[in-house]
Amino acid sequence: MRLFESARQAPLFALFICLGIILGIIYDIFYIFRTKRKLFFMAVADILFSVLFFLLTLYFVSTFNSGNLHWFLFFAIFLGFSLERLTLGNFIKIFIDFLAK
Repeated sequence: MRLFESARQAPLFALFICLGIILGIIYDIFYIFRTKRKLFFMAVADILFSVLFFLLTLYFVSTFNSGNLHWFLFFAIFLGFSLERLTLGNFIKIFIDFLAK
């Protein structure tokens, strides 16, 4: 039913912004592996993040949007990820650096 589909887009957009923020926090947690500066740890962290990104996005799309992909969902994930990296991500990075010392 397409009658109320446009009314669902704003809450769905906000939900996928939250997904982008969650993915940004996970990316910051994997920063611990990237501080080792060894190629193996960096590669493993990137692969794990990519798999988690795919699985979480697949879960959110299938659960909250009945498996329908729309371009604005990926834009919302990018927006949430960017917001997290520009705000909270800096504090998490400083905190991890502080704990590493």
